[in-house]
Amino acid sequence: MILEYVDDSGDDGLINSPTRFYVLTTILLYENLWNDTFSRIKEFRKELKRDYGIRLVDELKANYLIRKQGFAHRLNLSEDNRVKIYKRAFEFLSTIKTIRTFSMCIRKKEIKSQSLDIFSYAWKLLLTRQHYTANKFNNEIGRTDKAILISDETNEDKIRKMLRQLRVINYVSGKNIKLDSFIEDPFIRKSDYSYFVQLCDLIAFCVAAKNLSSKTTDPYNFTNLYKLLEPIIEKSVYSRGESEGIVYFPPK
Repeated sequence: MILEYVDDSGDDGLINSPTRFYVLTTILLYENLWNDTFSRIKEFRKELKRDYGIRLVDELKANYLIRKQGFAHRLNLSEDNRVKIYKRAFEFLSTIKTIRTFSMCIRKKEIKSQSLDIFSYAWKLLLTRQHYTANKFNNEIGRTDKAILISDETNEDKIRKMLRQLRVINYVSGKNIKLDSFIEDPFIRKSDYSYFVQLCDLIAFCVAAKNLSSKTTDPYNFTNLYKLLEPIIEKSVYSRGESEGIVYFPPK
């Protein structure tokens, strides 16, 4: 089984939206590697507890670090320490060779059609590339594993209906690419209960923020921060030119 975790950053609105980007980030790993990977993540969280007081039950969320909310507010963490925690998380992530990650980034300001359903479009892009990637993984090592989608809380009904349809009909460049690598309906998890979803959240925010400049985000240097993930980025999701493991729409 291939476990495919997902979280987003930004919102899917086009009109009067407070954000310029809607990002979906996924982390993929084989289920037989889950226990060892989880143990490593838990040990990392114990290190954060030792060094900064962040409890294992605290949600390691990008907004909490950036805007000093949640645990960061409770612990009165300085901006310097919050920057260090974000960087430390990515340095740790880069060492977990059992996972792969990639993202979809919708550039909302560049979209001409105000009627485009951003949510559905972004999820279809992500699910299709998750399907391709799952098949690629299997082909590389001679496996035939199916995939399970595990997402943070979102529009569950819409994703369930979409995935059921795409397993039967999914036209890409005139071909029906059925997403038959997926089984079952999506599993929806509260992010505070899943370390894997929390890591998706950190990456998704970074993907959006590295395209921005503000007093709030500049101290984190998200462009260089994202480069730390190089060892775990799945670059095959974008085949035209240099790939960051990010599919932009509209393309840059």
